[in-house]
Amino acid sequence: MYTGAAQYDDPQEYPVNKACEGIDGASEGADTLGRIFSGIVALRWENSCHDVDEFLSDETLDSSWGWQTIEYMNSGNKSYRVAPIPHWITTYYGSHCIRVVVKRFGSNLIFSNGFRDPYSSAGVLEDISDSIIAVVTKNGSHCLDIQPATEDDPEWLVMQRKIEVDMVYDWILKYSADLLQNQSIR
Repeated sequence: MYTGAAQYDDPQEYPVNKACEGIDGASEGADTLGRIFSGIVALRWENSCHDVDEFLSDETLDSSWGWQTIEYMNSGNKSYRVAPIPHWITTYYGSHCIRVVVKRFGSNLIFSNGFRDPYSSAGVLEDISDSIIAVVTKNGSHCLDIQPATEDDPEWLVMQRKIEVDMVYDWILKYSADLLQNQSIR
């Protein structure tokens, strides 16, 4: 629940603020577990029951995202009856430095990060090349820009989406021009 709040820190609700207010507002003398639970209650106040196992539901486990997050990020769960493989991603793709791999083999990529999201500390925060771009926003999070737009979106989010759409549009124009040029050469 906490990682979801950080990942999708919706500016209309700011769930990270809600969670922190819940933690800070826990009962006097609450231990760590009590404070964590107070944060969960603050995030999910409308529920009469708080299911701390919601991310291990059958629906989550049946998805490819469930496979990736449980088997490759969480070494303690064997939901798929496959032993976790620590460091599989870096071993398989050959590097602990994404910048090296992406610069060697990538193009037309946007790395979107926001500093309200703790994942940004491991994100790509600077452009790697002319077509591998980092879009970083102070108030954003790495999934917020791909959420549906609303009338209430703050201006910075509207601008972030515009920057990303303009980049993709330019890449499509360049590809189309290159394709036409190659067809005329034949």
